[in-house]
Amino acid sequence: LDVNDESPTFFPAIYNVSLPENVARDFKVVRLNCTDADVGLNAELSYFITGGNQDGKFSVGFRDGVVRTVVSLDRETVASYALILEAIDNGPTGNRRTGTATVYVTVLDVNDNRPIFLQSSYEASVPEDIPAASSIVQARGSSSPVKATDADEGVNGRVWYRIVKGNEHNNFRINPSSGLVMRGVRPLDREQNSSHVLEVEAYNTEHGPMRSSVRVIVYVEDVNDEVPVFTQRQYNRLGLRETAGIGTSVAVVRATDRDTGNGGLVSYQILSGAEGKFEIDESTGLITTVDYLDYETKTSYLMNVSATDQAPPNNQGFCSVYVSLLNELDEAVQFSNSSYEAVIMENIPLGSEVLRVQARSIDNLNQITYKFDPNTNAQALSLFKINGITGVITVKGQVDREKGDFYTLTVVADDGGPKVDSTVVTITVLDENDNSPQFDITSDSAVSVPEDSMVGRRVAVVLAHDPDAGSNGQVMFSLTAGNVGQAFEIRTTNDTYGEVLVARPLDRELLDHYTLRIQASDGGVPPRRKEHTLRVTVLDVNDNPPVIDSPLGYNVSNVGGGTAVVQVRATDRDAGLNSVLSYYITHGNEDLTFRMDRVTGEIATRPSPPDRERQSSYCLLVTVEDEGTPSLSVSHWGAGLSAVWGWVQEGVDKKLCGDALMVWPCVSVLL
Repeated sequence: LDVNDESPTFFPAIYNVSLPENVARDFKVVRLNCTDADVGLNAELSYFITGGNQDGKFSVGFRDGVVRTVVSLDRETVASYALILEAIDNGPTGNRRTGTATVYVTVLDVNDNRPIFLQSSYEASVPEDIPAASSIVQARGSSSPVKATDADEGVNGRVWYRIVKGNEHNNFRINPSSGLVMRGVRPLDREQNSSHVLEVEAYNTEHGPMRSSVRVIVYVEDVNDEVPVFTQRQYNRLGLRETAGIGTSVAVVRATDRDTGNGGLVSYQILSGAEGKFEIDESTGLITTVDYLDYETKTSYLMNVSATDQAPPNNQGFCSVYVSLLNELDEAVQFSNSSYEAVIMENIPLGSEVLRVQARSIDNLNQITYKFDPNTNAQALSLFKINGITGVITVKGQVDREKGDFYTLTVVADDGGPKVDSTVVTITVLDENDNSPQFDITSDSAVSVPEDSMVGRRVAVVLAHDPDAGSNGQVMFSLTAGNVGQAFEIRTTNDTYGEVLVARPLDRELLDHYTLRIQASDGGVPPRRKEHTLRVTVLDVNDNPPVIDSPLGYNVSNVGGGTAVVQVRATDRDAGLNSVLSYYITHGNEDLTFRMDRVTGEIATRPSPPDRERQSSYCLLVTVEDEGTPSLSVSHWGAGLSAVWGWVQEGVDKKLCGDALMVWPCVSVLL
């Protein structure tokens, strides 16, 4: 019978196995080769790991001797194992024999560990003007760059660095092998970003999963590198009232400087364009007025304003402020002329333009309206009207110079403001020959004139007026009809009076009346005329002696008592009493044998018959006289003629008797 005298023997006794650390669970590591020379139960082996498996990562098959992994390996925890395996036979208790073998397991690295940064985050502060490529993390005394470790080994443990976030503008770069963070190609700008949060990644392979990241915060310290920037390039204040008082707020400019501290504080100043009208609060940027404004002097202002920060190098920013003034009705309306003059013709057609007045307002806001002052003369207002918009004065009534030749109109211009203006328009009306001369009621229309009036004697006066002016109103008189024999003439005096004068001796016995047509003509072109009728009656003057019808006398015979002897007939060309004749026997009737009718001129004998024996014949001298007063006389009535005929001669015997020439007819009577 077998005695358990043989120990289990491993062949080989030492195993060397390399396993990747990521082998699966229950991975077969190695099958042990162990034999026992005994037989039976003494040769039946059981396997145990008796050493080197402190973390329990391995197990061995109780019967089959296969070493397997229990869980995944971790090279970074245990990089190698020296497993002691025992094989125990199944010999009698107390006499069991063992054999041992050593399995050296080398855990091969698998890239299963992420790089681990030495710090959970990194912070650094740098000035914003740090030069390119300057170290950032180390710039403030940090002992090391951004650093990560990888528990893996070899290539798997080599760490590379890159910035994966927060560097969109390439302000930073990192040394890929050392992890040194430096300033990138683009400068820092605190005003854009006062801090940058970078995500730095540590990795082994470009696309492998084993990577980790850390936050790197870079605080950018301010440097006075920013210029103050206004919120607007130009500020506009439109419609500032020109009547705004001193101290009126105009506009507020605002500039910001993204620097910090004094470099971010700004003060304001007006550089130009204020013209003494505006000032600015240097701290608030409030612009106010410091003097009175006037739209009519200047309608707008363009100011240049600066903002200066308070740290060297005292950067400046600039803007413009445009202020336009609102025109207000604060200026007086003014006529272009202080007065206007116009000259028009009378009878100018209705609607005719006389003149145009024009006013302007420096404000030039509202439409200027024109009107006549209500106190203007009523007659002028009835003749003229004014267009309230254009200022054109036109005729609206019949203009008659004879009713008025000069008008004064007061025109008021108003733009709705407090200050209106007025001007005086004088209109002179020129005469038009539209009036005919008019004879005055006092003009003589019927006169009487003695026929013995001297040449040049004024017979009548006519008076005529023409209301026109100048030559149109100058009246001239003329005789146009009825002046038979040019007996009269008319003379014009003072362009008003017409004196009718005797131009030639008158003779009533030829023409005893005249109907003169007097024409009054003005000096217009063409002239206007008016006629007047003057009736002139020529008064008789006793300038004609009686004329005997029978200048050679009368012979009468055989005359008895109480018998009509003869009738002496005579005529006198004068009129009235001057032609009334009286008959007288002035000689040859001394015995009163005859009597003569004074009125009829009839000679008759007395009732008692004449005594022929006493006187057989008579020569009677008859005188015929008119009844003129005074009688004809050279001194007053001129020469008078009477006829005297002698019966002896049966002819005419003439002789002068005193101042008068008398003719006696002789009546011869035979008994």
